[in-house]
Amino acid sequence: MNENSSKKKDDNDFVQIFILILIVLTLWLLSWYWIDNNVTNEALKLQKSSHNLSDQELQGVFGDKFGAVNALFSALAFAGIIFTIILQKKELKLQREELSDTREEFIKQNKTLNRQRFENTFFQLLKLHSDIVDKLKIKSFDGSDYEKREFFVGAIKEFKYKSNANYFIYSSLNKLDPEEISAFKKERNIVNSFKSKLDQEEIKNLLELTDMQIDNFICEPIHNKEKIVAKEYKDFFHRFQYSLGHYFRNLYHIYKYIYITKLISEEDKQFYANIVRAQLSTDELVLIFYNSLTPIYYFSDTPNLGFPNFKYLIDKFDILQNMNKRLLLDKRHLEIFEKNIVTKPDTFKNQSNEI
Repeated sequence: MNENSSKKKDDNDFVQIFILILIVLTLWLLSWYWIDNNVTNEALKLQKSSHNLSDQELQGVFGDKFGAVNALFSALAFAGIIFTIILQKKELKLQREELSDTREEFIKQNKTLNRQRFENTFFQLLKLHSDIVDKLKIKSFDGSDYEKREFFVGAIKEFKYKSNANYFIYSSLNKLDPEEISAFKKERNIVNSFKSKLDQEEIKNLLELTDMQIDNFICEPIHNKEKIVAKEYKDFFHRFQYSLGHYFRNLYHIYKYIYITKLISEEDKQFYANIVRAQLSTDELVLIFYNSLTPIYYFSDTPNLGFPNFKYLIDKFDILQNMNKRLLLDKRHLEIFEKNIVTKPDTFKNQSNEI
């Protein structure tokens, strides 16, 4: 309650008390006047006419004047008690309202403090992520150096060109529609629509592919593709684990921190997850995609990077929403990602929710 409303309340109470006193005095004077003119005068008239009233009886009549007034004041005293009770009831109501306002204010302040606690840690982790990215460096198979955010461009090229699966040979098949592939197998002709989708190297590789190679790549059972990509990514990860291990461990813990904290609401969690997602480049998302397909044992006896823990968080926060699927080494890898649905891992079920 503010100062103005409190002053207004005090003024209203003063007015009510003043009116009550005025009413009491008025009724007291009216009672005296009425008894004096109706009861006492009548008694005096009777005394004069009959001479039967003694002095004591006359004094009793005069005393009745004050008895009526006393009864009136007793009634007014009772009314005053009722008025006091009403005032106390109003005071209690105001106190309850003040307590409710105080409680709501406390809840708001507590939410603000919790958000500040969360954001202090969150933005420190986000800055650490940026610092890690700034230190990344890789030399690709073609001798080119890729640093900082460009690291992921070089990493994808290294994964694509150095794998035993020779993904780069088949990259054209990921960019063409099934109808276009069928027409190419029939005519063996590069049409203009191909040139808008493929670079020169991809066109060259496409012309060198036999029909059997094309069919094998497209029709190979999905479980075979899953085994191949898992092996290839593990080999790739362990070649660059010094850089990739640090990067993925920190990114994983950012999303894990958002997921398990109770300092913010569930709606706010998606908001902060989107902030992290906005920092990720296109090639970064592709590398995160392949990391989530494969269980990674990074100095641990259990998978601690990639599948299933990171895959669960990727699905939970829709981290790969903006990933360019045409950059995948095999577009059927998306089938592997979508079929491998992860329920909540045990590592998240007993986490402390006080951070």
